[in-house]
Amino acid sequence: MTTYREIAEKAIKRFPELDPRRVERALTLVTSPHQRVKRANIDENGYTIAPTASLWVVRSSARPPYKDHEKIWYIVAPHQKKCQCYDSRKGHICKHRIAVFLMMEKFKLNEIPAEPIRQREQTIAALGYY
Repeated sequence: MTTYREIAEKAIKRFPELDPRRVERALTLVTSPHQRVKRANIDENGYTIAPTASLWVVRSSARPPYKDHEKIWYIVAPHQKKCQCYDSRKGHICKHRIAVFLMMEKFKLNEIPAEPIRQREQTIAALGYY
């Protein structure tokens, strides 16, 4: 079974623009005993949607008290290369996007039982990141 660390090491070699520190923080997010990365069931406007591979939510690693009412969850759209976090808005490939990438790679390897999702959406999402 491929580990998240192995996937991350391959990603660093494949994408040299990745910041290894952000990759480490992404590994912490995906290996946490608390579910920190999952498919979104709400859109950017807060409306309920069916979970798909096109939107994910990633829990912030910030701890209370949150400064400036910082969000607890960030919405990540991997095929659009977007995240709501500050680092992503500054143009960086943030740890939240990397965490989603790692999860999607595990799904591609069929090492995580997939939640009910249409195969076409899974394929589009897998081809659409980075």
